[in-house]
Amino acid sequence: MCKKTPSRTKYKKTQNNFSYKIASKCNSIEFGSYALQSIDYGLIKSSSLESARIAINHKLKRSGTIICRIFPHTPITKKAAETRMGKGKGEVDSYACFIKKGTVIFEIKDVPFNLAKEALSLGERKLNVKCKFIYKMY
Repeated sequence: MCKKTPSRTKYKKTQNNFSYKIASKCNSIEFGSYALQSIDYGLIKSSSLESARIAINHKLKRSGTIICRIFPHTPITKKAAETRMGKGKGEVDSYACFIKKGTVIFEIKDVPFNLAKEALSLGERKLNVKCKFIYKMY
């Protein structure tokens, strides 16, 4: 099971600054044989990341290992419904992760090629960024 929130942070709320560059870190397969790599920029919430992990796990049926390479560390705030403007920033609603182009999101190892491709395509449908299936050549 993935952790959905950071255990502790320096500040409760942060400014959401995001640079639209190509990922220079976490852009290649390190631990597994197959991976899901983002083609687009975007924000992935912890709930959608967890639902993608569950969909991949369900397809693999406990064979192989799933490695999640990203972590939702950025707090997303939201003001209460029917609240007037002003009076400060809203409370933390959820946590998310900003994704750059080329970031590897999930990796799978010890699974056949066809099963890995099907499982990662199911997980891709749960995410709100465009992704592609990549694999390591030995």
